Amino acid sequence: MTYVPKPQRWKRVVKFPAPGVCGWCGKALEGRRTSWCSDACSTASDRASGLYVRSDALRANRQANDGALRCATCRVVLVGTAEGDLERAGMPPYPECPNYARLGEAAREAHQVRKAAWEKRCAALAPEVDHVVALALGGDLVDIANLQVLCPPCHKKKTAADAAAIAVARRRAHATKNVRELSAFAEATP
Repeated sequence: MTYVPKPQRWKRVVKFPAPGVCGWCGKALEGRRTSWCSDACSTASDRASGLYVRSDALRANRQANDGALRCATCRVVLVGTAEGDLERAGMPPYPECPNYARLGEAAREAHQVRKAAWEKRCAALAPEVDHVVALALGGDLVDIANLQVLCPPCHKKKTAADAAAIAVARRRAHATKNVRELSAFAEATP
């Protein structure tokens, strides 16, 4: 793998042709619009620039798994923000306390502790979007095929593996640079 010293940055794909012209489709702008002729052109431009790449990856994962979010590695069902995610992950919704205002201080604290533990379980199943090929190893920033949905434990393992691969690639790049400089010096010296 080759090492890319600086990761790619989000950059706008659109280059505006002229003032008063839509930056996406080229139509004349009407009214108070200054960049795009419609909301559809604005969204298309943002999507091409990579602004919606995370939501696109989550949507693709849902479509591939019949509406559920699944970790690409361990296949566990994850809890997202869509309706029904808790049930798909096998977690009942947290029961609301109808008499919360009338509870004593100790009962309120116990309720908050139980709710915090429930939220911690949900956070452990929160989806994380990760690049299949790390940016520093030449992966594409906005390519949907270079994205995968992972659970937090799998993402932590993958990140550790990527960090090790990046370190190896950096050492190789540094060693190669020194070899090139030495060979250039040897060739220049009589």
